[in-house]
Amino acid sequence: MKKKNLLFLAPAPTMALLQFQAHLCEAIKREGIEIGEEFKADAWISYCAVAQEVQKTIMAEAFCVLRELKLPVSGYAMVIGLVEFSPVREHFSFGLGNTVEA
Repeated sequence: MKKKNLLFLAPAPTMALLQFQAHLCEAIKREGIEIGEEFKADAWISYCAVAQEVQKTIMAEAFCVLRELKLPVSGYAMVIGLVEFSPVREHFSFGLGNTVEA
């Protein structure tokens, strides 16, 4: 099996993020849906894919491009959804918290 190189950004795993993932896994399990080992709360790693199937010959250059970004970036989630990948197809989504901007 050929390995595919993935370039990604990963958020700092805060306790709130880890607890959210654990609660999400519990809710999914209650619905009778089996969760893959890589998505269970004790194994899950949150990340944002930037590029897939990056050739090894340009991985270092691609990483340097990421290093030029103004990091760290802070933010918050406004919407959560379920998507199928690849290609991306949204199944559903809904807003989180207060949707009225201050």
